[in-house]
Amino acid sequence: MKTMLTIVSTKKKPSLEDIKRAKEISKALNLPYFKRGKLTIEKLFKKVKEIFKTDKVRLLLVENLNLKLITPNKKELFFHPGLLKIRFLNILKKEKQNIDSNDDLFYKVLDLKEGDLVLDCNLGLCQDALLCAYKTKNTVIGLEIDKVIALVVRDGLKKYNFTGKMKIFNKLKENLYTICIDNKKYLETAKDNSFDVVYFSPMFINPKWECSQMMPLREIAIKSFPDKETLENAKRVARKRVVIKINKGAHELFDYLNDFEIVKAQTRLEYLVWKKK
Repeated sequence: MKTMLTIVSTKKKPSLEDIKRAKEISKALNLPYFKRGKLTIEKLFKKVKEIFKTDKVRLLLVENLNLKLITPNKKELFFHPGLLKIRFLNILKKEKQNIDSNDDLFYKVLDLKEGDLVLDCNLGLCQDALLCAYKTKNTVIGLEIDKVIALVVRDGLKKYNFTGKMKIFNKLKENLYTICIDNKKYLETAKDNSFDVVYFSPMFINPKWECSQMMPLREIAIKSFPDKETLENAKRVARKRVVIKINKGAHELFDYLNDFEIVKAQTRLEYLVWKKK
């Protein structure tokens, strides 16, 4: 896969604080900083492509001290709850009707209990991780291989103010701990039985449906499915189970998943579940 160049810049008329933060991020992440001036994003991209002789550029934009990641196709990636609100309100509805929250398929396949420790190997926009934190009332470790996505999501989540019935996540988000690392490398050195559940939700290369909220992440995220060695380490690390969320039928592309149970959802997703005996 061709490496994507990330540059750092600001809005057209930045404050001194915006400029300072952009330069600090540029230095910390070892990314080139570009003064925006009067350039549109289109013209800024064109200038960068000519200088670096590349056709793959994305922009980490500092705007009023907030962060956005502008993809090569000019889509914006930033933290937002997205489908988390719909999913959470459905869970609250079941709880109000005295229905076990494990009736929700996501919770059912993970079989989470209060106090469980979860390792989310593909953090992304951290919606699944936040739902895990709600169920377990415990720390959730989230792994993200892309240092820029990790920064944007971590910074956005910290600043985001959940309201209404979602206010509980203002506290629960403190339970989310992000590590910027390849999940393969992390699992290689993780201790045996150190997590109750190890969870994967790899960004698949050819999804069978479109979700506007996920398109910016899908465009720039590293697309990889956990290999056999990674899953063997996940089984070693998990006290209870390993779960993989993928689009339906994707498991047929891999010949090392025979000991995973397939749990189909009503949507175009399915879960692969391995339970420790």
